[in-house]
Amino acid sequence: MARMFLLLALPAVAMISARAATLPAATPCAQVDLTWDAPAPGADPPVGYNAYRSPNGASSYAQINSDVIEVTEFVDTTVAAEASYDYIVESVDNVGVESGPSNVASVTVPTMYMAAGTLVGGST
Repeated sequence: MARMFLLLALPAVAMISARAATLPAATPCAQVDLTWDAPAPGADPPVGYNAYRSPNGASSYAQINSDVIEVTEFVDTTVAAEASYDYIVESVDNVGVESGPSNVASVTVPTMYMAAGTLVGGST
């Protein structure tokens, strides 16, 4: 028996941005705050999003969220100081089909160190 699948064009995420952030002195680590615009409504509305990260300049991306993201923001706390990353986001429909990728957002995580009880970070 042949099976037929109807794939509707899931709207892609319109715009993604990334910003490296330093945390308070009590937390010696870094994070990248991702935000994006929801796609325009369509015939196959998204139920969430998947975020993907790649070392800056690499061609392959790895998913960084374990569950579908239901809002238009995500905080990546698994970054390394002085590392550069590229991010994309894809919208997901109710059966798990992903859209095409968003634009690429690139960020460099600042250098971080503890100095006299104060967390100091470099520029982004």
